[in-house]
Parts: sequence; C-alpha cells; structure tokens
Amino acid sequence: MTTEAVPPRVARSALYVPGDAPDKLRSALGRGADELIVDLEDAVLPDRKELARDIVAAWLDGLPNTDVGVWVRVNSGAVGLDDIRAIATSGALSGVVLAKAEVRDDVVAAARLLDSLGSGARIVPLLESGAAILRAAEIAAAPRVHRLQVGRPT
Repeated sequence: MTTEAVPPRVARSALYVPGDAPDKLRSALGRGADELIVDLEDAVLPDRKELARDIVAAWLDGLPNTDVGVWVRVNSGAVGLDDIRAIATSGALSGVVLAKAEVRDDVVAAARLLDSLGSGARIVPLLESGAAILRAAEIAAAPRVHRLQVGRPT
C-alpha cells in the first residue's frame, strides 16, 4: 500500500500535543495552529509509550481531511522505529519529527523504514546536541528530510 504525504506548506505555528492525551488530541485541530506535532517522546512517560503509540495510530486513522500539517515526534533508536511502524501508513501523516537525531544514519534508518512501508511521510530531524548541530549539513542531506529542527537536550 502506497500512501502519499500531505504536500509541504509554510507553517507559522506548531502545537505540541502529548500522544497519550486523547482528549487533547480530539480538540487539537481546532486550536488554530498550522501544524500539530503529536509527541510520543518526552511528553510521554516511559511506561505509557506503547499506549500512546496505539492512541496516536487510532487517532490518525480517524482524522478528517485537514489543512493542518500533522507530524508525530517519535523516540530515538529502536523505540522510534517501532513508533514509525505504527503510524507510517496513515494518509493524515505529514511526517515524523525524529527526536535526538545525532548522525545521518539515524535519518537514513527512518527513511528506509518509511520506504519499506510504502509511506510518503517526510522527516524532520530534531538536533538536540552540539555534536548534531556540527553535523547539520550531512543530516540535512539525508533522504526525506523536509527541514531541520533545533531543540535542547533534556
């Protein structure tokens, strides 16, 4: 099954919504933001990661057509790849925000997984360390990168 991502557009505002808060997800589209970033990473306690993933996958599957870009911030490493597997084929998904992207290979692994799932989702690597910032050009050149986002380490 091939799913095409929502076309890129300029976003002036983004609203982060915890992935384990279905009540907040239900009202998020009406808040006026250009993009939603549904968080499966820092906003979700470790023992709620799988529950949040299930909630977000079901929420994405039930979304109506919208002009709001819908991104999901996934965890780093193997947990992040599991996050991607759960959400990648949703037609409502603009892409994934890849937390703690340190090197190009982090993005390449996510892009390969998206390819294997037939997803059109894009990737926004989240650079959260000085080392990642120094590698920004090579990370930005990885497949499917839409833009870079800079954050601070937690």
